[in-house]
Amino acid sequence: MIRLLVLILVLIGCGVYVNRMIRKRRSERLAQARAAFLARVNAPREHRPTFKEAVLRNGAVRMRLPAHWAEEYPDEDHALFRDPGNPQRVLRVKSAAVAAPGGLRSLLQGHAGREATTIEDLPGGCLILRSVDASRGDGQDLVVFRWLLASPLPPSGARLATFTLSLPEKTVFDPLAQNVVAMLDSEIISAGIN
Repeated sequence: MIRLLVLILVLIGCGVYVNRMIRKRRSERLAQARAAFLARVNAPREHRPTFKEAVLRNGAVRMRLPAHWAEEYPDEDHALFRDPGNPQRVLRVKSAAVAAPGGLRSLLQGHAGREATTIEDLPGGCLILRSVDASRGDGQDLVVFRWLLASPLPPSGARLATFTLSLPEKTVFDPLAQNVVAMLDSEIISAGIN
């Protein structure tokens, strides 16, 4: 009886240890992905895909995306773009006109969240905020890359465009996934916001 109790305690201890190690490894991988994304360490592109122009139905956001990506427009302010070669790669785009009495920087800082982010000035008076977060969906761990693009709307408003790319955590350091993130970063910076 005592041997069984000791065996159970040992198994519980091993389970707790393995669980901690898995969480620690996940945290380290997320920190590496966040550091690389926020420092804009872009992976080299081996090829450039053929692009198409994608425009939200309300016309507020227009950007270039690979021509083979599937498009969904649930309403005029939202769109989903999927890479058919890897359906786990999903770019979500939404736009909203919001009040920005404190200015664009203040608006973005209010959306920054608890984790490390960067805010960068872009031509034309726009600002971009980048962040990376962990998430869980469809029974798997995900890394979510997020870009918030703010453009002034006179007199004291802003157009806020949100771009989120979800990738399975296990593929985040895959060179193809890194190329997709680098390509999207470049195209989001060049996106047109009205």
